[in-house]
This record gives sequence, C-alpha cells and structure tokens, in this order.
Amino acid sequence: MPAPARPAALSAMVRQYVARTVVRQRGTLKPAFAENLRSNVRRSYRVSIDGDEARALIGHFQGLYAFAAGALPKFLATPRGRRA
Repeated sequence: MPAPARPAALSAMVRQYVARTVVRQRGTLKPAFAENLRSNVRRSYRVSIDGDEARALIGHFQGLYAFAAGALPKFLATPRGRRA
C-alpha cells in the first residue's frame, strides 16, 4: 500500500479536525493523543502528519483555546456602568 499523500500545507479541513479534536479533550491530554490523532487524520483524510507537526498543532490549538477561555468572559459579561 503506498504512503498517504503529503501536500505542501495541511488543508483547512485537516486543521479544523485537529482543532475540534483538541477542544473536545478536557484537562491534560493522554500520552498517546498525538499518535491517535495522526492515525485518525491518516485514515479520515489520507494525509500523513509527522509527530512533531502533530504536537505543534496540538500545542497551538491548546494555547489558542486557553487564551480564548481567559478573554471571552470579559466580553460576554453583563454590561456595567454608565452604558449598561
């Protein structure tokens, strides 16, 4: 069986899949999370991701969601003050 195709850059669909998978996980990730993610991407999208790239994407989306979780309550809070 030939190796899965490796495009120059990951498609938006693959990045969205990684983002959704990361956001569904709560707390610390299991040690095999990156390997499971790689095999799911390879099976679903027929694209291979090396381990370092998978860990980099996971770290990127974890940081992005941590920032959003910290900043979002400020913008979703009930209005207070003069313009409330």
